[in-house]
Amino acid sequence: MAWLWRETTRDRASQWHLSVIEGVETQASASTRGAGGPDLAAFGFAVWFLTNSARLGGFRPTYAAYWLLRFAVIARRTPRPGLPALLDADNAARYTLDSFPLSVQRYREVCAQWRGADDDTPPDDEWRMADGISWTAPSLSDVRDQLTDPVLREEVDAWLAVADGG
Repeated sequence: MAWLWRETTRDRASQWHLSVIEGVETQASASTRGAGGPDLAAFGFAVWFLTNSARLGGFRPTYAAYWLLRFAVIARRTPRPGLPALLDADNAARYTLDSFPLSVQRYREVCAQWRGADDDTPPDDEWRMADGISWTAPSLSDVRDQLTDPVLREEVDAWLAVADGG
């Protein structure tokens, strides 16, 4: 399988990964509406694919976390034993928070800095990190009410408070 990963992702990693995960999302979503319940293989593949694409550079970790949250929401439609543990609301939220390369405070600072920058200022690494967080953090609201860990809920709330405007 490693050869397939290397050969098909060369020079077009993000688009290839996106096409794969969108197809799996369609399959997983459709399976929650059927009589047989969720397609455990689709959910298992999604978790494997997303965690590996983040690790191997196919998706930025924050973008993989965004998709993982989407799958956690889909999995909640028809809970069933055997779904990957990472799709539990607490685990998906923890995975997402762990993917954020900046603290809440640093995220605020970077966003404030870039709001004041002129259009000719090229983005730097921290801006790209903040951009990934801006894309993903609002999706935490989709699992927030299912969180059972109060400390985790506080962390999620802190991110949701800044996610809307940096």
